[in-house]
Amino acid sequence: MRRWWHGPGDHHRTPLSSTSRNPGRLSVDVRPGSDPDSVVLPRDRFQTPRRARSVSLGVVHLRGLRNEGAPSGFRPDIEGLRAVAVLLVVVYHARLGPFHGGLVGVDVFLVLSGFLITSLLIRELQTSSRISMIGFWARRAKRLLPASSVTVITTLLVASWMLAPLEFRGLGHDALAAAGFVINIVFMHRGNDYFAADSVGPSPLLHFWSLALEEQFYLVWPLLIALTARARRSLRAIGILIGVVVVLSFGAGVWYTKRSPITAFYVLPTRAWELGVGALLAVAGSQLDRIKHAACVLLGWAGLAGVIVSSLVINDRTPFPGVAALLPVLSTAALIAAGSTSKRFTPTPLLSFAPLQWIGKRSYAIYLWHWPAYVLATARWGTLDNGQAAVTMGVAIAIAAVSYALIENPIRRDPWLAGRPLRPLALGGSLALVAAVLAIVTFNAPIPGGVGTATAPTLTPTVPVAITPTTSDAAPSRPSDPDRDPQPESTTLPPPTTAYPSLDSLVAVGQTNLEASLLTKLLPSNVRPDIRRVKRDRGQVFLDGCVLTFGSTDLGTKSCVYGDPEGGTTVALVGDSHAGHWFSGLNSVATTNGWQLHVLAKMGCPPEDINRFRNANLRPDCLPWRDNVIRRLKALKPDLIIVSHFRYNFRLKTVAQRRGGQWEELLTKYFRELKEISSRVVFLEDVPPPPNLVPSCLLRNRKAVNRCTFSPTESAIPELRESEKRATLAAGITYVPTYNWFCTEQRCAVLVGDLLLYADDNHITNEAARYFAPFLEASLVPLLQRIT
Repeated sequence: MRRWWHGPGDHHRTPLSSTSRNPGRLSVDVRPGSDPDSVVLPRDRFQTPRRARSVSLGVVHLRGLRNEGAPSGFRPDIEGLRAVAVLLVVVYHARLGPFHGGLVGVDVFLVLSGFLITSLLIRELQTSSRISMIGFWARRAKRLLPASSVTVITTLLVASWMLAPLEFRGLGHDALAAAGFVINIVFMHRGNDYFAADSVGPSPLLHFWSLALEEQFYLVWPLLIALTARARRSLRAIGILIGVVVVLSFGAGVWYTKRSPITAFYVLPTRAWELGVGALLAVAGSQLDRIKHAACVLLGWAGLAGVIVSSLVINDRTPFPGVAALLPVLSTAALIAAGSTSKRFTPTPLLSFAPLQWIGKRSYAIYLWHWPAYVLATARWGTLDNGQAAVTMGVAIAIAAVSYALIENPIRRDPWLAGRPLRPLALGGSLALVAAVLAIVTFNAPIPGGVGTATAPTLTPTVPVAITPTTSDAAPSRPSDPDRDPQPESTTLPPPTTAYPSLDSLVAVGQTNLEASLLTKLLPSNVRPDIRRVKRDRGQVFLDGCVLTFGSTDLGTKSCVYGDPEGGTTVALVGDSHAGHWFSGLNSVATTNGWQLHVLAKMGCPPEDINRFRNANLRPDCLPWRDNVIRRLKALKPDLIIVSHFRYNFRLKTVAQRRGGQWEELLTKYFRELKEISSRVVFLEDVPPPPNLVPSCLLRNRKAVNRCTFSPTESAIPELRESEKRATLAAGITYVPTYNWFCTEQRCAVLVGDLLLYADDNHITNEAARYFAPFLEASLVPLLQRIT
């Protein structure tokens, strides 16, 4: 799964540190037209009398501080570093080049923001002996809110034309959270909600998570700095405070990255250390001027190399942020420190390259506009190739340049807004309010229904017969050698005493239903479940919490026994949410036949020991859960074990691994482990995954729903299916194929009559599971005839 992670820091002109002539003075950009937020490396200790302390509304006073300042220069190295950071994020999102870790541009921005903001606060303490909270927040509002609010408003307006109705309504919720700068919390909860994350595509406002994180930082940080300065009145005390924050936050980040990586990625407590590293540089002040020139040269080039290398070596399989974030964070810190004194032989001349300076000045605007442009273009025209992605990003940069010229820069330099702090607060708040109102209108927008009608599909074979399945429908890939190959037990049983429709006859009727549905062009108005509320169509097993969520491994907290609780036959369903989505059909079969159905399932976790081949950043709790499942199965001793799960092998790194023996070997090993527990084990093949979110596709194509059908060959790698078949044969378990339940030889359907088959792009609906109950019964009942 590709991660859509983004976010820059605050973007301001950054001043050069003070000259070495007077290391006790503070550097401030005093050129005509300079940004009042442009500062500084602050100097040394406060000189505050012990008795001088007072607090008033919105202001923390520290009387008696000297008002020191000196001419300063502009920091072109930091402006260029901003350009590098935003370009890394852009090429990462556009999938251009080898920068698979371009998301580290966000970390670069966080360090720069911590450096800048803390420098501003210390500058204010040293020059006026106080921190004006209202003044600080007003400057942040003037700097961030107008441009971000206009981006949200524009994105909503354009999305009303380019997004499907379900996606557009969902964007309204995101826009409201973005306007309130809490969207990182929303995405943290959504990322930890398996079905919420799976039911929507990437949000055009996903990149606002880092802006929200920084705004939360801005609310807390000046209060901590002011209160520490008021109590101790020294930079040393502030430095100690920041050091404690860095250590605690880094520790929390490492801990949560291992246990709840999505939480670690999005929230301030696990990211504050990155801002804190920049803040420590601000507190270091004149100490940075003491770094020798040779050390600066080494630090500078090592820092730039570290940023670039981290963007190349970090990828979707890297646990992040965690320890891996140290490389881009410390590299950025090294670059800032190196540029504080001499420019000669350092990266500063390279970073001062005119195009980088131009991009750096507009980095905030580029960051705001590039991601909505890419997501909306993809939603409208499909997956973009490299050329289309490059053109899309070029257009986004052009829009950002216009936004910078007409909105961001004029507002930042407007003297009327600078006159009173309430003015920028009122302007920023008003624009954010407009964005919030439009967001509320958006998520209450009506969703159109179907335009036709359809009848419910039926499964009535002409001749009911008894069924006798074989062990597997797969043939060995090479001639069997009894001396080398394990010989599977035969699961062929005598004819059952009760006649059931054969699986072959059901498939034949199902194929007729599929062929008729593939000719349908109109979305039925009576589609089941209601396509506008498909997220609510979950089996009882999910509502009861018996498909464990992220972070949970304990199987003993709930009684997850269904079917006939008093039945004499015990059946265990093992797997992930793809085992769970068959539940309603299996529960019907279990109830009818007097089986106890025990559910042992966990979202996002394969039952096999294949965790190391997946994204190591996602499911650290899978292996403990798997061990608990094996222990439970050994205690339960079920008469039949049913295994089903998502085809996780898609996440293997190379085609060789996908096609090679490692995946097959792991499956075989796990199946044999289960066969030692129960003599009857069934592997229920995963469903063919559609290439798009089916409900959104259908609503976008209400009069041409056939556009949402897909080819069986594009939905899975054939080698994977063959590997699964060979693994079941080698382990001597039963393989139940499902592709011909959904697909003809040419196309796979997403509707059958009035029935919606898919809830998203990989899970079937609860109604579909009920429809397939006869298929499941025909596949499973004969295996238990001897018992029943």
